[in-house]
Amino acid sequence: EQKAGLIISVVENFEQLIRFGRKIRADEASFQRMDKLYRLTRAREQQGRATRVDTLRVELQRGQALSRLETSRERLSFTQRDFAELLGFAPDALFALEPPPLLELAVPDNEEALRIALSNRLDYAQAQQDEADRARGVRIARRGLLPDLSLNTRYEKVGDNDLEDNPGFEENLWTVGVSGDTDLNQTRERVQLGQALVNEEAARETVRIRELTIAREIQQQSSAYQRALGDLRIGERNFTLAASRARLARRLFELGRGDNFSVTDAEEALTKAEDELLTARAEASVSGYKLMRTMGTLVQFPEDLKPQTAMRTSP
Repeated sequence: EQKAGLIISVVENFEQLIRFGRKIRADEASFQRMDKLYRLTRAREQQGRATRVDTLRVELQRGQALSRLETSRERLSFTQRDFAELLGFAPDALFALEPPPLLELAVPDNEEALRIALSNRLDYAQAQQDEADRARGVRIARRGLLPDLSLNTRYEKVGDNDLEDNPGFEENLWTVGVSGDTDLNQTRERVQLGQALVNEEAARETVRIRELTIAREIQQQSSAYQRALGDLRIGERNFTLAASRARLARRLFELGRGDNFSVTDAEEALTKAEDELLTARAEASVSGYKLMRTMGTLVQFPEDLKPQTAMRTSP
């Protein structure tokens, strides 16, 4: 479980590094566009074709674009240090990362996903093992109620061993007896059995609760993964629309057919859409790995550590 948690942390940091790297490039491009728009608006103000308010609006957005760029660089630096420490490298280690293809899972239905989880999750295997230990404790406690009996046997030969001198005078004597040392009241043993039965029932209930918990986790994480993929598709479409709008607004303004406000508003929408797309891309990837962890397939464990029987309790 700790290994799976470490993998999720590495994936989250990796995706954040990819996200911040892309965001820095996007912020740099945004600053360049706003700087160009600022210079153009300022020139038009001097020509009397734009107002001072127009220039101040663009100058403000230019400053905001620069601030976003610096913030993204700082966050990238912090995340790089965390990533290096997770991998056991020096905090100042740098990595040349390539954006991986998006992890796309063939998500089974909830019933099949639960079956997979109950066949692979170590926490469920541990609950099963605890139940088996408690059942063994009950069997041991029941033995304590059995009487402590001993079987005694004795063999004795009577007569002379010289068959020539004493023909026919020889006899074998066998003695068999049973002895015991048992407290007929057995108060202490009965208390121990009662406690063992309580422990067994508690362990059985723990297994049932664990099954229900895993079923709920499967439903939640599967929904989260599907929702993340849906958000990614929406983010891609919104970004495409925002980029087209921003290009058109800039083009019209450069041709003198659009106003300054249309460009700045389109640039704000593009910045927001791009940030949402990068966030959705990272979330979709991480959600896929979290779903694998929930099903117990993120890390392959030895068969003898896995649940021995995939029990099934309907949620």
